[in-house]
Amino acid sequence: MTVSKPATQLPGPAWMLMNQKADWQVRGSHGESVFDDHLWVFGGWTRERGSLGDVCYANDGKDWSELKLDVIWSPRHKLPALQFHDKLCTMADHADVLSREVWTLRTLDG
Repeated sequence: MTVSKPATQLPGPAWMLMNQKADWQVRGSHGESVFDDHLWVFGGWTRERGSLGDVCYANDGKDWSELKLDVIWSPRHKLPALQFHDKLCTMADHADVLSREVWTLRTLDG
């Protein structure tokens, strides 16, 4: 991918490429959120693997880590992401079997 710069840079908002190849698998139909001063990407779908069940986060958009927990939902895609009080929530998404589960994640500190 080539990123070209306009001939004249006007003052005001501008997009900046933070990371061309983030450390998470290419995906679509994933959940994403800003929560606890971090960017979050979770679940999603790929042609090769179908639904995904991973959770990745970054505090800067450049350096990503996978969140490793003993309890995690089954692979799924089209996840909504909501912040509710001090938790990140996702629910009612598309897994291999449609789901009515509600999952929450506490802050990284708690």
